[in-house]
Amino acid sequence: MEASKEKWAAVKEKWAAEEERRHNLPPAERLKEDGQQLLRQLEDNDRMVFLLQETPLRHFRRARCRAGDCFYVQAKNPNGRDITDDYRICVKMAGASWQWGLIIRKWFEHKGCISLDKVAAYLEEQEAYEKEHKDFSREWIIWSRNHRECKAKPGPCPCPPPPKGPDKPVLKDYTTSEEDGCNLCDALEHPRVGDMWEEPGFGSSILGLPVTEVQDGPAVSECA
Repeated sequence: MEASKEKWAAVKEKWAAEEERRHNLPPAERLKEDGQQLLRQLEDNDRMVFLLQETPLRHFRRARCRAGDCFYVQAKNPNGRDITDDYRICVKMAGASWQWGLIIRKWFEHKGCISLDKVAAYLEEQEAYEKEHKDFSREWIIWSRNHRECKAKPGPCPCPPPPKGPDKPVLKDYTTSEEDGCNLCDALEHPRVGDMWEEPGFGSSILGLPVTEVQDGPAVSECA
């Protein structure tokens, strides 16, 4: 059991170190690494293909650049992420069905009996959580390194308590009666319709994180 904990701690520290390394890279270097990783995936998986698609309407989040280091975002111009050309190139799995974002998945799951405002509020909380978690990961690895050096010295440990990560948001109280639900057109036109979308077969770097949701009982994960 102790060996398993040490192995997990080593994996977590390695992951946090990689996050810190990428955080310190210039945006252009991170984009270059992402491109090289995508090329390796294309070479190793013959089911991944390039597709030329007609660009969807601009109110769809899928009609925006998803690069984590989009130059427009770095320049504090998020509206520049909109793809304004008539066509765009995307990468997907050959034969894989196109999946929707969280709003549409929940709309079909509950037959339209959902509150768009509450699902959208959860998506905003999730976005903030992901940013805070990245900061926490960097703080944790710094604390872990200092604490490891401290334990190697005689005497009491002067280290502060380990940093505490942010609380993961929970999707709850969003289902409604049939009368208070929403129609599919309103869901499709919502500005966050593409958030937390899922496409089978891709790496976790472009997937929305699993949804933690309160149903009739304890909190559960959507992918559980």
